[in-house]
Formats: sequence, C-alpha cells, structure tokens
Amino acid sequence: MRLYELGVVLDPTLSEEEIASVTERLKKAISAQDGSVGKVDFWGKRKLAYPIDKKTEGFYSFLEFNLAPERIEEVRRAIKFMEGILRFVIVRKPEEAAKETKVEGEPTPPVVASEEEKEENSTSAQA
Repeated sequence: MRLYELGVVLDPTLSEEEIASVTERLKKAISAQDGSVGKVDFWGKRKLAYPIDKKTEGFYSFLEFNLAPERIEEVRRAIKFMEGILRFVIVRKPEEAAKETKVEGEPTPPVVASEEEKEENSTSAQA
C-alpha cells in the first residue's frame, strides 16, 4: 500500500449537503478498492486560476489515503464520472511522508526513549 493525496475542485454551486455527499462518495470509491482514507482537508471556496466550465470559483478539498498501486486507475475512473467535480488530481506522496502520516486503521508505534535521552532527562530533572 502506498500513500496518495487526492486534490479535488468541486462545483461552487453545490450546497453543504451536496459537498458532504461528494466527499462520502470519494471515500467509498477508495474503500471499494480496499483503500483506507486518512486526513480530509476542506479548504472552502477559492478563486480558480482560470475559468473551468465558465466558473471562476470552486470548493477545494484534499484527501490522504493508502491504496495498492494497481488499484489507482479504478479510483481515477470512478472519480471521473462523479457529478459536481470540476477537476481532480491524484499524487503519490513520498515514502518519508508515508511514515509521518497516520491513516485510519494503522496502529501507532510506541515511542521509546534511547539511553542517552533517559540520562539527559534524569540529569536535567536533578538540576
């Protein structure tokens, strides 16, 4: 499984309920391919760099998710036919980001202090 980020520009005429519905459909499309969705970041309505379908604004939303590389085309195909999406892009995140990002369903590894850190903490506590 690899970490990806999906950037979506939604139609500015959508209501809050419709935006939530599109976000849920995106999550379901990823989950249907055995992926797991992590962070969802909604930026709100922003001005577009250039008009798309005669619209100059759009709602921006970003989703981080884990998915097997061979399944990414199925997700693209599903998103392409969804109503309310003006543009989308899927980007593979670097391996370093994958280690730092926690996605739902993954256990958090325990943090263990090294011997040097333990010694530093005990000497600073005594001073």
